[in-house]
Amino acid sequence: MYLRADIIENVVLIQLLERVLAPRRPGCHPSSTLWHPGQGRGNWLSWLVTLFSGLESRLAFTLSVCVSRKSDLNMIRPLWRTLLSLWLTSVLLVISFPWSKFDGTPHWDNIQWIPFAHLSFHPTVLVETGANFLAFIPVGYLMVRSLSPGTRHPLLLASLLGLCSSASVEFYQLLCHGRVPATTDLITNVAGTVLGARMAQGVDQLLNLCTVGLRRLFP
Repeated sequence: MYLRADIIENVVLIQLLERVLAPRRPGCHPSSTLWHPGQGRGNWLSWLVTLFSGLESRLAFTLSVCVSRKSDLNMIRPLWRTLLSLWLTSVLLVISFPWSKFDGTPHWDNIQWIPFAHLSFHPTVLVETGANFLAFIPVGYLMVRSLSPGTRHPLLLASLLGLCSSASVEFYQLLCHGRVPATTDLITNVAGTVLGARMAQGVDQLLNLCTVGLRRLFP
């Protein structure tokens, strides 16, 4: 049976993307991508990461199938933008909890102006800082995926999105009693966005290298 080289190439790319992007559970077989709600219940970040990883792998499958057709790629891009909107909205809503502390009065005395000056090694502080960093990685990744081909300065655009989103959260916290707006959160969120954008660019470069190699093997 005759197989086209681009079909073989797509199958290999699908397998590669599934291995890289599929969510993992401790003690599970590497091929297992199932996630049980009972594990890590209450951990919103784990749930969002698992959801994002699963949708990412499915979108990667669709993207790889129509990789040779520009019109189909234009149809895929709204899916990336929808996923970006859902993820960013979920993250901003979770970070803004609890809403009961909103009083509409600026609490300027609560602002931590100097970055990392109040950062400690207390587990709660480290978990919160790490969660902010990790939550914004998909923002940068999906932002790059959502841009049209040929868009200039995608890394800068992703950084601006992370900066504006994080700044809006910090401004909201300024109007809440008992909340602490901090430049540390602003920096870590933007850093996570930049890392996510660079990961998207790195995946593109890796896939391009794989595509070139596969075309040489299957001319």
